[in-house]
Amino acid sequence: MKTEELTALGLTDEQSKAVFALNGKDITAEQDKGKKLESKILSLQGDIDTYKDKLKNFDGVDVENLKGEIKTLQDGIAAREENDKKAETDRTLNENIITAFGDKQFTSDYVKNGLIADIKSHLSDNSNAGKGITEIFTTLTKDKEGIFANPNPPVEIGGMGNVDTGLTGDNQARAAMGLPPAK
Repeated sequence: MKTEELTALGLTDEQSKAVFALNGKDITAEQDKGKKLESKILSLQGDIDTYKDKLKNFDGVDVENLKGEIKTLQDGIAAREENDKKAETDRTLNENIITAFGDKQFTSDYVKNGLIADIKSHLSDNSNAGKGITEIFTTLTKDKEGIFANPNPPVEIGGMGNVDTGLTGDNQARAAMGLPPAK
């Protein structure tokens, strides 16, 4: 736009200067917006270049193979979680069975472990549905010999008979009793 064009429209020189000043502000504002957009475009172009470089790392990667590996890992994790859950259940069951034993002492760990295995087997049997650990324990051990340790084990008693120590004389015996020596 030129001053002559504004004068031809009937504007004075002062009005033309005011229009140019307003127009200059608008142009400056638009130029600032353009610089900001240009900066944003350059930043985004840098991001694009970065992503292109990252994508180059995936060139030649067999995605189907990766999917298979991921599936294998997921299956392994699921199996391990299942095994951990079973182990925890088994540990809890063992603790409950041992609690049911109370203060009973077994003749050996072999007998104790065998009884634990038998109780577990009976618990999983449908014919024992509704029976508790204590009831099964009682049934399995009733009238059985050699399962529990004797609470009153036999004591070895020394031999009896003619004992001659030869160490004790009459005066020693009297002294032990608090008597004066024999005369």
